[in-house]
Amino acid sequence: MSYDVGDHGMAQRHFIQSLRLAKAADLASFGAHILANMSSQAVYLR
Repeated sequence: MSYDVGDHGMAQRHFIQSLRLAKAADLASFGAHILANMSSQAVYLR
């Protein structure tokens, strides 16, 4: 939701935390999904 309301700093922190949790749970496919979302954010922000 942070991403949707334009709070990109908070969204990035949530993405990073999600990546850590995905790694801890050994869920590579979920980590890939998070990275795809982060990539979309980076493109959106240029």
